[in-house]
Amino acid sequence: MIIMKGGTTVKVSRIRMLLRWTTLLVAFGLLAGTYSCRTSVPPPSPPPPVMAPESPMTEESAPEGTQETSIRIEKIDGQSAGGGKVPIVPVICEVEGTVALLPEDGQIWVVIRPVESSDYWAQPGPAEVKDGHWVAYDCHFGEPGQHYGAEYDVSAVVSSGPLPLGLLTDNQWRMEAVALSPKVRARRAKQD
Repeated sequence: MIIMKGGTTVKVSRIRMLLRWTTLLVAFGLLAGTYSCRTSVPPPSPPPPVMAPESPMTEESAPEGTQETSIRIEKIDGQSAGGGKVPIVPVICEVEGTVALLPEDGQIWVVIRPVESSDYWAQPGPAEVKDGHWVAYDCHFGEPGQHYGAEYDVSAVVSSGPLPLGLLTDNQWRMEAVALSPKVRARRAKQD
């Protein structure tokens, strides 16, 4: 039997057969408990926590076993570092700090990250260490004649070997890191 409606030809027997199969599949699903006439939508899952971009230089990302060696940055360009006050620094200056239980083969390196970037830069070193106090000379906060007023995160890394001078990749410092200082913020002077 053929029904014509609005210019469309449909065979009734195929429609009946399709309805029978649909009815059988629905009935079978109900008997098996896999089909529900109600649509149940699972409650929405909570959104993932908002996290800062992963940075290679965090205290939490230092290798395990770093509880023995501890390191802190105390001064940048002779000014107290941390404690809420941001030292204003020239383009090149000294970074000083303290270290406890420095391993025999341990070296201290200062790494600086411009706040507006995710790049960390190893500074010349290693730092000189004497009686638990260390000094890193010639630490660069931007380029001469540029980057006035820019802010920088400064960290000190205790490593079992040298860090390559300049731009660091995530693996370059992780492979050698023994301990990492808390970050300290510094701001470049408005002029040199």
